[in-house]
Amino acid sequence: NEISKLDDIMGYHIDTLNIVGGGSNVALMNQLTSTIANVDVYAGPSEATAIGNILVQMITAGDVLNVYLGRRIISDSFDIKHYTPEQDKYAGVLAEYQQFLNKERG
Repeated sequence: NEISKLDDIMGYHIDTLNIVGGGSNVALMNQLTSTIANVDVYAGPSEATAIGNILVQMITAGDVLNVYLGRRIISDSFDIKHYTPEQDKYAGVLAEYQQFLNKERG
């Protein structure tokens, strides 16, 4: 899958994806992403662009020490949903996805 390709490129295993913005509100997409990629998915916040802008301004103004503390503030302040792979529940979807990949490869 594409995550395996990223693992090879990056040189380490990717076990978590963060989905932000409007797409983070689509529970089925988040669950299927987790299941097909076989990684944990954290979804939210949906207004990530505005929140990130505010965070950068707060860091620049000295109100927040650094980006790591800012991320902690965001995760404590907004609803971040956690999705884990559910291969058993979505076995049919995984089989269809595998067939799609096989066709793509020729």
